[in-house]
Amino acid sequence: MGKKIINTEINQTAKQAGEKSLPKLADKVLFTPTSRQRKVKATFWSRFQPGPFASADSLSMTDVQGITKDPGLKEWWSKDGFREWFMNREEAREKLEYLFMKSLDVAEEIMDDPLAQASAKVNVIKVLAELANKFPSKQVEKYADDDINRMDEKQLRGYLERKGVTIKEEKVIDVSSSEEKDAPDED
Repeated sequence: MGKKIINTEINQTAKQAGEKSLPKLADKVLFTPTSRQRKVKATFWSRFQPGPFASADSLSMTDVQGITKDPGLKEWWSKDGFREWFMNREEAREKLEYLFMKSLDVAEEIMDDPLAQASAKVNVIKVLAELANKFPSKQVEKYADDDINRMDEKQLRGYLERKGVTIKEEKVIDVSSSEEKDAPDED
């Protein structure tokens, strides 16, 4: 016979609550936020800036209420699990990671299902290949002076003048023909 594993925290909570019903016990142990509570949390984390004199761990309900301006915090703060949920800044990242893992399970189910449509399997393969970087996109190198290289003489002069560069005019010798044009005498 195997060992019996007991979660003492849940057993202790059940004894304290004096309840034998698992759904009622779950309400005591697990906190499920309302949409308003989620909105208040999002407001808080978008406005709160930790610094040398303010860390999330040291904030009181009054501090949080001062940031969110929501009167409901006073009532919610004392509910089991609310403060822990509210102060978990990593909740969104944790949910994304969870949903990603769940989606990988779904992808695996599709790939293993002999009745799944071929197009569904191809789409799963494409997404997984992209995620695994199996077919890296070809990046075209872009140089900082690409725009300058495409300018004609007039555009280039205008660009240089806007940048404060003065252009000194010089006579040019056209070497493409046999005659010299305005060539300076060299003695």
